[in-house]
Amino acid sequence: MTEDESLMNGQTSYGAVELEERRTDDKNQGKGKGKYEAHFPNLVDPLNLRIYTNNIRFDNKNRDSHEKPWSKRKQLITSSIAFNTRPGNANVVCLQEVLHNQLEDILFNLNHGNEGEWTYYGVGRSDGLTRGEYAPILFKDQEWSVIENRTFWLSETPDVPSRGWDAALERIVTMVTLQSRVNPLIKINFFNTHYDHKGIEARRKSSLLIIDRMTNYNDYPSFLCGDFNTQPTDEPYHILKEHGFKDSRTLADSLNSYGHWSTFTGFDKHHEDNTIIDYIWAPYFAKNGNKPVSHELSVNNANEKFEEQVPGIEGGESKDLSLIEDGLALTEDSDIADINYYNVNLHQQYNIVIKAFGILHSYYDFYMSDHRPVVADYIVERSLW
Repeated sequence: MTEDESLMNGQTSYGAVELEERRTDDKNQGKGKGKYEAHFPNLVDPLNLRIYTNNIRFDNKNRDSHEKPWSKRKQLITSSIAFNTRPGNANVVCLQEVLHNQLEDILFNLNHGNEGEWTYYGVGRSDGLTRGEYAPILFKDQEWSVIENRTFWLSETPDVPSRGWDAALERIVTMVTLQSRVNPLIKINFFNTHYDHKGIEARRKSSLLIIDRMTNYNDYPSFLCGDFNTQPTDEPYHILKEHGFKDSRTLADSLNSYGHWSTFTGFDKHHEDNTIIDYIWAPYFAKNGNKPVSHELSVNNANEKFEEQVPGIEGGESKDLSLIEDGLALTEDSDIADINYYNVNLHQQYNIVIKAFGILHSYYDFYMSDHRPVVADYIVERSLW
């Protein structure tokens, strides 16, 4: 008996469940053979997921013009997080440029001074402990339990503190696998990062390294958040998109989008930089419920894409591709080039739909950071079998 079968029988352990295959009979159309389709037989307790990401600006002792000290900015930063992660959602907060003292201040304020429900995972990028900037992931104990967490560096030696390629500084990715306490069948990976601001090659290689790490991490759907120092016209952005990630900003539409169009402002209200460099990337199969499903993949295309994206899979070498081989019809609202087919079987147990996206306000007499917060709301469902 699997862990999830135990769960469905009233026991307490959780794990992977199998996708139900539903055969559709095409005899009436004269095709003589049915096909298998991804099907969600019984979705219970859908999860209202809210992801909030913000580069809060490090506690700079040599401040830029118009930049206020952290002592003045920290309450606005914390209030923005608290207001936008109120009860009713399962909240995950990804922050960048966070020094250890800033992390302590934010947690103290969120928890009202006492040991409260907010916790985090993250390390300082300089030593893997507390020195240097964090890219922490914050969440509430009452909403999530931790399955796994780790950090890697965006470099040629990703498992030790290091600076990569032509980067000016050490850069990290924080990874956490969280299990919902509302519906313990739902397990999601969250990746948080901050690309280098100078290294062109480093940003390109960072996208490729993240793709490799995410592909080989585990079977659960993944969200990737952060400050990518990359605009939508730049190569690192297109590398992520071509490997199947969906930019929440473009996945949403005018019916479910709110706020500003740019994420980076600088600190001068009268001369804003106004660029888009902060993103929330969703899995390849995430969709907009307002848009019609319009793309169906053939078996051959699915196999070809799987072999292309997953190292070690050549010419249909053994891998659990039974659903593809049996004729799994995947429906998608994006072009086939944007889809990564690794672990496609498990992912078809999940239904992920964007409900809202926003680039929030950050100016209250002064800028609380040189970046605006970015928020995305998703409905996450998982089938029972």
